[in-house]
Amino acid sequence: WEVRRAGRLLWADALHIDDPAAVADRPGCLSGATALATLVLSTDDARDHLAAARGLLDEGGAATLVGGQLVLRWLGEAPMVREGFARAWAGLRARVGGFAERLPRLWHV
Repeated sequence: WEVRRAGRLLWADALHIDDPAAVADRPGCLSGATALATLVLSTDDARDHLAAARGLLDEGGAATLVGGQLVLRWLGEAPMVREGFARAWAGLRARVGGFAERLPRLWHV
């Protein structure tokens, strides 16, 4: 998937695994994880939100800047990944967009 602004490519990510069982337990691959999630904040001031994003993370999550984009990733057991992603999404949604610190209704469908 790609993120573009004004036709300019800001972020591109691709993951294709032919045989998940072959890499599921390898430490340099999935290391036994059952879920992977990525959240990308693509704003002009993404750098300003790095410390706050890191404060929203717990075990299994990490945040960094890549090409000016704030990228958060989780790797672990599915319930932990879902909970971590939800907490970060709600927190950043409030901080960056000024919305209530909750998940959009779409999350609960």
